Amino acid sequence: MKEFLWGWIFWASVVFCGLLTASLLVAYGLYSTAPMNNYTPVFAAGFGFALGFFGLGAVTIFFFDQFSRKNMIFQEVENELFNKVIREMPFFFFALMYFFTLSVYMGIFLLVLTYIRNSCA
Repeated sequence: MKEFLWGWIFWASVVFCGLLTASLLVAYGLYSTAPMNNYTPVFAAGFGFALGFFGLGAVTIFFFDQFSRKNMIFQEVENELFNKVIREMPFFFFALMYFFTLSVYMGIFLLVLTYIRNSCA
């Protein structure tokens, strides 16, 4: 079970950092081509939010589907709390995880976006 969970955590972090990197590269591209345009911050934040919203949403739905189909999780006795959470309230659990990851994503994105704006101006 631990190897299974660590594998999913690893791939989730790879996808999270990949989406964050892609959105920051798009923002850097926008700021480096048009730093004095009034709409550049709007487009940079919009593309970053769209990549995070749709990308993390797709990953969350994929993980929800994979966890709900996995029977080896439910057979182990030592993971009673995890099994109970997934069986009884899976949508709430994954929706909560989605909004927490999206808030961390947007927090990091907006923090770094100010540095990108100041370095390109």
